[in-house]
Formats: sequence, C-alpha cells, structure tokens
Amino acid sequence: MKFRDFLYYDTNMVESFLSIVEGGIYDEEDRHVTLDTSGAAPGEEEVLSDRFSTTDSRRKVVRQTEAARFDRLFGHVSDSEDVLTVGSGDRFSLTDAEDDRFCEIKGVVEIPPAINAIMNAATFRAAGEFVDRIGMLDAEGRKVIEQLGYLDQAREAIGDTPPLVLKVASSPSLIMPLRQEFIVRGFNDLEGRATVYGRVAETIPASSRYPLIKIPGQQLTRQQRRKAARSSSDDAAYLKGPATILHVLAIYR
Repeated sequence: MKFRDFLYYDTNMVESFLSIVEGGIYDEEDRHVTLDTSGAAPGEEEVLSDRFSTTDSRRKVVRQTEAARFDRLFGHVSDSEDVLTVGSGDRFSLTDAEDDRFCEIKGVVEIPPAINAIMNAATFRAAGEFVDRIGMLDAEGRKVIEQLGYLDQAREAIGDTPPLVLKVASSPSLIMPLRQEFIVRGFNDLEGRATVYGRVAETIPASSRYPLIKIPGQQLTRQQRRKAARSSSDDAAYLKGPATILHVLAIYR
C-alpha cells in the first residue's frame, strides 16, 4: 500500500484509462460481512463457546475517492505493462522512454523562469500596486509594474497547459505540460522533489528544442515545431533537447 499526497491529478486521464481496463467507472461499492453462528466471519477460526450466537450480517458502502481510483489503475498497469521506474539518484536514457510507455519517476520539479514570470505576473503586479499606493514606489518601480501587466497579458500565449520540467540526476529532462484545472494546490507548490506518474508522449533529440510559449490557435505538427525551434535564437522561450515529453497523470509526494 502506498500513501500519496497529490499535487497534480488528471481526473480525465485516470478515469479514461481505468474505464478501459475495468469496463467502466463506479463511484460506490457495497461490502457485506456475514458472521456465522460461531461468532466468526467466514474463513476465520471458530471460537468455541457454551453460549448460543446468532447470525449477524453487516453492510457498508465504500465511496471511491480519486486516490482509490489512481491506486487501482496503478495496480492494473503495474501488473500488465512494462513500467519505467526511476528512483532517486537513478538515471535513464531516451532509449528507455519509448512512446506510450508508462513511467513512475522521482526527481525535482522545476518551473522554467519564463513560465514562472508569466504565471506569477498578476501576483507580483498586485503587490507592486499596493506598495505604490502607500507611496513607497519610484518611477522606475512603476515601469516594472507596467511590464508585469504585459506579462500577465502574455499568459494566454502559454494556453492552459504550462510546461514544467522534471530533473532526474544526469538524465535527459522530462517536459510536463500540465492542465491548470488539475493542479491540486497552488502552481508554485509543484516545485521541489516529487514523484511523477505518466505516459511518454514523444522524445526530443539533442538537435531540437521545445517551445515554452505558443501562439494561440496555432497548430503545428511535430516536424514543424522542431523546425521553428531550430530557427529561433530566443533561448528563454525554449527548452533544449534531448528531452522526453510526458502526459502526466499525477504528481505526488
């Protein structure tokens, strides 16, 4: 049994995979325990007694939580698939990260500086405006607040899936586009040591880069995205290969 403190949990992906394995999703289950006349449950050792006892039937309804569903899926996948497991301090290579392979990897989650600035721009701007209202901000500080406003507007450019990075020893980086609605706690709480459970989407060779910021509505193929990355000189807007892109089901500690 594993106890997990979830920081990110993709309900849609977990339920989709679980429904394939189990033929559907259930929210509750009835569990019945019947005590026989000896006072022992079926399968237990009888306790001799000179007193008569009666049959006792007990019923309880177990409600399925997100943690319970994930644990069921984790067990099904572990039993039927070759899961890539990487512990603290372990290394892996791109050849290990085959497309569609499930993996459980321990490492350090990092928020790229460009994503961190954009995602937190509104908070920084609000703090700056408060300082300005109490008269503790000069003209240079007001310019910074204005620039933070532009960053806040740029949030649309990263869409609803800001990419984070998982660092694992000396292994290639793992890029994790995360759906904001499935972040269990605050965005910044994702940083730090954690375990990531997901499925390999694709690998990025050393000669390519992954764009952190995308133009809204722009749909590029894998080849077009890599070509655009090679031709750009803006290092802050890209993550360099080699790397692996993961479809993340959960992040936990």
